[in-house]
Amino acid sequence: MRSVRLDAETERRLTEASRASGMHASEIIRTATRDKCDEILKTSLRDRLAYFIGAVAVDGSNARYSSSDYAKSLLRKHERSRRRGKS
Repeated sequence: MRSVRLDAETERRLTEASRASGMHASEIIRTATRDKCDEILKTSLRDRLAYFIGAVAVDGSNARYSSSDYAKSLLRKHERSRRRGKS
């Protein structure tokens, strides 16, 4: 078992959240701790990208040109910023 020291503002917000939700403060702390641990410990790229995987359907016909298109857009952006810097 652990004890946690909270600053006054966090304690106030925890009390307010507890009242608003009807949950005990300890349950809010446990839930938040589990959620944060899950976030930190997700190590696989698939887990980190799970929200995005399959979110967009594409046929892949232009995928071969994406890196060169991206490079061109970066060059255009760089040229615009250089021109602004010289003015």
